[in-house]
This record gives sequence, C-alpha cells and structure tokens, in this order.
Amino acid sequence: MEPVPEADEIGITLNPYLHGRPTPRAVQDLRNPEKTHDISWTSKVLKSMKTIANQLIGAEPDLKSFPGSHVVSLTRKALYDTLAKQSYYVCEKTDGVRYLLLCAQGQCFLIDRKDRYTWVNIFLPRRARPSDAAKGGWPPPNPTLVNNSSRLNNTLLDGELVIDKIKLPNGSISHRLVFYIFDVMAVQQDPSMKPADCSVVSLPLPDRLRLLHSYVLEPRHQFQQAQHLKHLFNNELKQNSIHTPNGRGFDIKPKNMYRAEDTKYVLEVVLPHLPHEQDGLIYTAVNRRYTIGTDHSLIKWKPPYLNSVDFILESIVGANHQKYYYLMVGERNVERHTYEQTRVDWVTVSDKDRSEFNINGRVVVEAVWAKELETIVMKKNEDSGSSKWVPGHTRIGGWKIIRTRPDKKSSNDIRVYKKIKESIRDNVLEHDLIEALGDDGENATGLEPGAKKQRR
Repeated sequence: MEPVPEADEIGITLNPYLHGRPTPRAVQDLRNPEKTHDISWTSKVLKSMKTIANQLIGAEPDLKSFPGSHVVSLTRKALYDTLAKQSYYVCEKTDGVRYLLLCAQGQCFLIDRKDRYTWVNIFLPRRARPSDAAKGGWPPPNPTLVNNSSRLNNTLLDGELVIDKIKLPNGSISHRLVFYIFDVMAVQQDPSMKPADCSVVSLPLPDRLRLLHSYVLEPRHQFQQAQHLKHLFNNELKQNSIHTPNGRGFDIKPKNMYRAEDTKYVLEVVLPHLPHEQDGLIYTAVNRRYTIGTDHSLIKWKPPYLNSVDFILESIVGANHQKYYYLMVGERNVERHTYEQTRVDWVTVSDKDRSEFNINGRVVVEAVWAKELETIVMKKNEDSGSSKWVPGHTRIGGWKIIRTRPDKKSSNDIRVYKKIKESIRDNVLEHDLIEALGDDGENATGLEPGAKKQRR
C-alpha cells in the first residue's frame, strides 16, 4: 500500500521538529511560492492558530499539548462492564496518520500529534446564509464572488489521512488521498460566533456528527457539483504527492459509524471491503462529550497480534562493549513533580531492525508482543562491584518493533502501557466481542447522522 505522504509533501509545515520540539521557521507562502515569510511571521501565525484552537475546545489559552483525544485499549472487564452496558458506536480503526483539521481566518491547518501545524490548501465552504439570496444564491453563480468570507472558519475536526486504493472500470488501480473525519470539536454555525462560542465538545456524539454533515460535508458537496467552481478543488493537499501513475485526487469523507451491536457485521462485511488498511475497531460512547487528552470511554480493540505500545527506544553499552536496547514509557514523578521516562523492559534489536527502521539514537517505536520471541534481560554486574550492565537471563516472550513513529514525539504513558499489557493478557477475540455485544441483524448499513439507538 502506498504510504501517506509526509506533512511537507502535502503542505507547508510551519514548525517542523528540531532538537526535540516543534520550532518555527521561515516558509514560502502557500498560494504564492515566490513570496517568503520570515520566522517572526510564522511565530505570529502559530501563536494565533494555537490560541484559536484552544478557544475552540474550551482549553486554557496557553495549552501547549496536542488538543485531541486519546483512546484506551479494550480489556475484558471494559468489554462487559462498559461496552455491553452503555450506548456505543463502532467504526474501523484506520491505519493512517491522525490529524486535526483547523479552519480559521480563511486558512486551513493540519495539526499532528507532535503539535506541528501544516498549512494546507483545502477548500471548505461555509453553509448558505439568508443574505446569500440577494447575491444570486449559494454556491455563488460567479467564481469572483468566492472569497475568504465564503470559507468555513472557527472549525476544528478530528480525523485520519489515508490513501484509498480504488479499482477503476478498466481494471487499473487509482490511489486517492482521503481525510476521513470521525468527530467534530468545533464548528461555526453563524458568522457572528466567536471561537469560544463555536465549541461543540460538550454535545453528545450524534449531535456532533449531525453538525459535521450539515456545516462541513454538505456545503463542500454543493460546491463540488457546481461546474464553474471545480477549479477551487484543484491540487488540494498537493494531490501529485502520491507517487503512482494514477495517484491523483483528494477527498474528505465521514468515517462510517455503526451500532456496537452490529460488531459482527463490521468485522465480517465492512472491514474486508475497505479501500485502505485498518488494524481494529474504535468504540465511541454515544452520550458522552468529546474529551481532550486520554478518554477512558473511547476504546480501541485490536486483534491480539496487533496490540501495540509506543515506546521510547534507548540503548546502553554493556560490559562486553555490545549495545543493548531498552524500552521506556512516560510516568509522573510525584515527589519531584516532573514527568519522566521510565524503563519498563528490554528489547532485542537486530542489525536488520536497525537498518530497516533507521534506528540511530533515541527514537519513538511501535512494538507488539511476540510470545515466542527470545529476549535478553540485562542486569547490573554487582558481583564484581562494577556498575556495567551484563546479559542476565533469556526469557521467551518479548516486544517486537514493527515501525518507528516519526509522527509522535513521546511514548505512551505508563497507565496506557499497563492497560495494553492487560488487554494482551485478556486476549479478547472477535467472537468475544460478538458474544458480548450481540448481533441485531445481518443487514446493518451504518447510521444516519445523529441516529439514536437503545440498549436492549
């Protein structure tokens, strides 16, 4: 499968990672490559966009972390005590790149989990207003009437960027870049609304999804159908960044939601026919608000062999001058009032791994548990009075690195790590989900925007 393009291939990243943190830089103008903006301009835009994003979610103005939600792994206890007893929607867990899409001041920015802002060319028109009738209707009958006031503003969407693989009638394959939206954090429903008034995080999920369709997707569809306005959608997200013969095109779609009771249908019918990669399911509570940070009601299920943890990988040189690697997760130190990295395990890293994953120094890696993998556990050579590390015992079972995570700046928290270890031990399988959540019919077709459901 064609990899999702890097941020700088689809737009202009204002603050790429430098020396361990996102750092402003001088950039080209998105719409006029001949023009260059200096660092002071970039810093000003970043500060403005960050302030607006925080206002849109009702956060403190100086919040510096990624303003999105984070899922927790499904355990057997949560399956029966939470999913089986409360009202939930389920959707596929897309194996793409997570972004928030911020529309503000006539511009669009993709925000990644490292809190980097990428300025992108995406056209999201606003919804029609009564005053538009006097100007010829909506969409405007003349392209010259389309300006910044025609765009959606003070809006924040949560989604995933993927590449869909589409089979054409002639048998060839086309690759299309798609931003799948699965939640809404803020939307401007009226031009008089300030950013702080646009937040919808306190609404239940069906209402948030209804706003997505009414204020984001429907206006965009109307403009796309107008022949005289099709040029507005040319080269969105630099469509030619998909390096395949038929790799052109960009689209914005909603991620299809189903009732949790239709898990069997999703597993057996939906997942096998997706045009992109997936690695499990996401369960979102119907009647709860959008939560910034770790949301313990937002639950992911992965097949046991795909259940993974994001670690920081570090190395030490042992007494035998060999290099050994260990895995760290984040943990709050109550005594020092700091957040630190804690070593939780050792990991075997082969020469092939180092080459394939470009492991050179400290890096964030994603790893899965391999129950048959041999792992060397290191120990301090205390018998000789040396502080050097030496190989201790070899155990069966350990973490296997599957990729590095350049899109992340930190590891999972130790609480997440423990939850995932519990999930791995619980070994919740597909039949466990189906048995616990029920199967209300073989012809599930997804939920209409804002559809309600009742627990049996």
